[in-house]
Amino acid sequence: MNHTQSAANLTHTSPTSIDHLRVFEGTATVFIERESHRLVWVAQPHGEPDVSHAKLIKQGDFLVVKDQTGKTLFEGDIDPSYSLLSPVYTLTAIPGHPIPDRGFEVSWHQKGWEPNAWANLFISGSNTVRVARPGRSTP
Repeated sequence: MNHTQSAANLTHTSPTSIDHLRVFEGTATVFIERESHRLVWVAQPHGEPDVSHAKLIKQGDFLVVKDQTGKTLFEGDIDPSYSLLSPVYTLTAIPGHPIPDRGFEVSWHQKGWEPNAWANLFISGSNTVRVARPGRSTP
């Protein structure tokens, strides 16, 4: 199954295995890496305060990000860019962290996206994300 076919299934399927894809659904948000203090992109399960259930977004994932109205903001394969990792600036505070004067550094952003635009998909904490990841389903 290719990602185009799986994308159609993402809107009609609960977060279970789809032809060897594991699907996770949640809120698009950020964590700050402990060692580097850089932002990383995650899918935090809706209503789940325990961060151990969050899934890091990574290369090879198929991602769909939607706003509160259901409008698709991003849909495609994750292809990270590690170049030009200048700090991103935001007017939105990350819970528990003050807004630094020089912005936040990021671990990566999506190729073809301006880093601030990519970061804003996650920093608002109000967008929904579905992640399809190749792999075996788990019981």
